Amino acid sequence: MFCLRSSVLCFMIAGSLAIPAAAQYRSAFSQVTFYGGLQSNVNETLLHQYWSVERGVEVVIGTPLSFGEGEVGASVQQWNPATPSLPNVDAVLAFAGWSAVFEPVRYVQLQGGVRIGAHRMSFDVDTFQGAQDETEVVLGAQTRLRISPVPWAGLFVGASYMQTYTYVRMKLAYVSFGIHATLQTPRWLQTVLR
Repeated sequence: MFCLRSSVLCFMIAGSLAIPAAAQYRSAFSQVTFYGGLQSNVNETLLHQYWSVERGVEVVIGTPLSFGEGEVGASVQQWNPATPSLPNVDAVLAFAGWSAVFEPVRYVQLQGGVRIGAHRMSFDVDTFQGAQDETEVVLGAQTRLRISPVPWAGLFVGASYMQTYTYVRMKLAYVSFGIHATLQTPRWLQTVLR
């Protein structure tokens, strides 16, 4: 597991340090890219002795900035308890982020960057007589490989490492894959956003 975590972290750092040469031809807010796909938790922590994290859904909206790409997004997971005495937990991770963009060949992009957000956990009130909701700050890093066989759509695969600042830190690594679609932003809207 240490090798997997180290490999993912090295890949993210390499992506973050890449000079976004290819991204500079896109002016700020000139496009909006929608990402949607499945997300799976791939590491084992103390948390996993008590809950199993089911495959979730990730949705992200990205746009070029003057340097790199900005994004906002969210992922949704359900945690199933290992014993009946623990509650089911529905979790939503909402975030904003920035990535450097590197395009080694046409139609292929590598992104790597940072994310900050909030992790909201809702506990099943029928089995848990404590706080029903909890929201904590989350920080992390992400990388994404994007392949676009046509200019406006394609596939992506990504990895992220997110740390939630609960009393006992939740350190979760995810892989995600899905589709993306890119739309040109109308010129009037680019002007407003700038």
